[in-house]
Amino acid sequence: MEEPATGKLRIPIAYMICNQPPPLSDSEPSRMKFQDVTTLFHEFGHCLQHMLTTVNYPQASGIKGLEWDFLEVASQFMENFAYEPEWLDRMAHHYKTDESMPQDMKKTVMKSRECLAGLAMMRQLHFATLDMELHTNYKARSSNSTDGESIFDVNRRIAQKTCLVPPIPEDRFLCSFAHIFGGGYAAGYYSYKYSELYSADAYAALEEQAGSIESKRRIGRKYRDTILAYGGGTDPKQAWKEFRGRDGVQVDALLRHSGLQSATAKM
Repeated sequence: MEEPATGKLRIPIAYMICNQPPPLSDSEPSRMKFQDVTTLFHEFGHCLQHMLTTVNYPQASGIKGLEWDFLEVASQFMENFAYEPEWLDRMAHHYKTDESMPQDMKKTVMKSRECLAGLAMMRQLHFATLDMELHTNYKARSSNSTDGESIFDVNRRIAQKTCLVPPIPEDRFLCSFAHIFGGGYAAGYYSYKYSELYSADAYAALEEQAGSIESKRRIGRKYRDTILAYGGGTDPKQAWKEFRGRDGVQVDALLRHSGLQSATAKM
């Protein structure tokens, strides 16, 4: 990017912080769990958005100035590659024998994202709905009044629509829900699932190429030149339309990746 004051070119620098496990001993290397691998891919997605930006102004380059709704799209997009057989073949090897991951283990890894996926999705929808309700419609009771709902009452009311197992009367989960009270996510927790919806649909653009390497490269370049390049300098709606060729986002890909919709229904 170019510094406005001097006109000199500055090369973007991105840091990845992943909290990888340390070696078990001085004689053994660090061994990553699969969750560590997906975290690595996730954070690398943020790095790509920093390094491939074409915006010359720091205030809007990379993820700077990017709307909260769209902030996690590039990172969650990259997580999909960790579940691909080709990538598992390339990166998953025994640390002593260098043998590739066995086929049955690869299938288990690929299916793991579908384990309890419905409950996991409803859990996120519960948190998002509860957060929005508390920050838009809830009226706090006065300290000496018992009229109206408490925040715990609101939690139980929302849970009637979003939870398979309702909270017990003593549930005080909200006391530790730091994301929406002290973590900057107030009225914005929905962005987790919202961004995942876009990232799944973006990855579906690659899946739709039916094995054509050149077609996938074309989609990859288009993704780089829009979603990754525009940063906070372009409305995400415009970036999305240029990349995907349509205004809206479709939910089918997210449901399919979670095992909640059959692969035959993807097109």
